[in-house]
Amino acid sequence: MISPLAIGAISVVSMVMLVKIARCAHYVQLLIDSGQKHYSEGLLDRAIFSWQKAVQLDPGNRELEQLLERAQLFQSNYQKLQDPRH
Repeated sequence: MISPLAIGAISVVSMVMLVKIARCAHYVQLLIDSGQKHYSEGLLDRAIFSWQKAVQLDPGNRELEQLLERAQLFQSNYQKLQDPRH
């Protein structure tokens, strides 16, 4: 049988982990929002940086990965258009 003290300790650890997860999710959302703001302002480098950080914290988020991929493709195409050799 598990003692009430051990159950209490597990509960505290679980609560701390839940708070950390919630903070991480909140931070990911702030990075996504920041990236969208930068993207709409034409600040592709900043948008890409924000979304790269968000992907690091939330790997496997397909919607976020798609945002990042689109921004990187747009930036690549834009840079090609700016190249005087083309």
